[in-house]
This record gives sequence, C-alpha cells and structure tokens, in this order.
Amino acid sequence: MSRLVPADTGPLYAALDPTDDNHGRAQRDIERINEESRGVAVAYPTLCEGYSLALRKLGVERARGWLEEVRSYAALLNPTVEGYRTAIEISLATGIRI
Repeated sequence: MSRLVPADTGPLYAALDPTDDNHGRAQRDIERINEESRGVAVAYPTLCEGYSLALRKLGVERARGWLEEVRSYAALLNPTVEGYRTAIEISLATGIRI
C-alpha cells in the first residue's frame, strides 16, 4: 500500500448501511481505494463513533461485524495530543474543518 486515505465516521457508516443516502458513493469510494491499492487510516475516536452509530442504528450483530471488518483492513491510529493541537491550528489558520 502506498498511501493511506483518512476515513471519517460518515463514509464508514454509509458503506455499511444500504439505507444511508451516501451508501452508493461510499461503495464506489471503497472500490476506487482498492483499485488504487491504497489503504484506509481510521483514528480510534472515529472507530468508536462509528461503532456507536452502527450499534444504535443497526444492532449488536451488524456493529460487531463492522468492527471486525474495520479492524482487519484499516490502519488504526491513536492521535496524540500534539496531533490534535496541530489539527486545530491548521483549521484555525486555513478555515479547513476538522
């Protein structure tokens, strides 16, 4: 894998739930990532948020299956305090949402 694509909760969840308005787009994005031999990076806070969302909306079994799947294919990252500070500074300086 050459480069990692950072994942956010919305697209991760949309890929799981076929009733989500963005499900098709999320599936196409996954196909493109695979075609480009790229990997997916998921921060632990994103993983927890996605799991909680899946648990609440889809139930225990689907949420557990999703968690196992993400764990098997994603690079799980644990941001540092300094990483969060840097992201805040970049956001404030550029107006980019984090």
